[in-house]
Amino acid sequence: YLSPEFENLVKVLPVLTIVIEHQGGAGNDTVAPHARFKQVLELARYPNTTMKFDGLGEIAPRPIPDGPFAPETIPPFAQLAHDAFGARRLMWGSNYPPVSRNEGYANSLQQPMEIYSSFLTEEDMAWFFGKTALEVFGFSESR
Repeated sequence: YLSPEFENLVKVLPVLTIVIEHQGGAGNDTVAPHARFKQVLELARYPNTTMKFDGLGEIAPRPIPDGPFAPETIPPFAQLAHDAFGARRLMWGSNYPPVSRNEGYANSLQQPMEIYSSFLTEEDMAWFFGKTALEVFGFSESR
């Protein structure tokens, strides 16, 4: 996502919605100040880009079996992305099937919903956890 060639594609195809998967590779940039992730966030200046977030297991240390993720171990990627893209251009994805061996499918939704509710409004939560995906993948015409 950081190559000039990719950014050029985003520019020359403005009617094509581009989904930046797996937090733009943020799982490889979990140590502050998250310079690589912040570079990916610069793509938010193009209105045809969106970002998909997967389970916390991609960006935080795995908790003890079936335990919750400790909020202090989770890098602030969702909040930084929200600041850059806004909720209407962010979406959750489970990362199934790999999520099954990380935090488990149910936890991959429940835990981010609990943690992200600390900075997302109820409306933002609706977009992040469903409405954006419905629009991006053509199940809604309200965009």
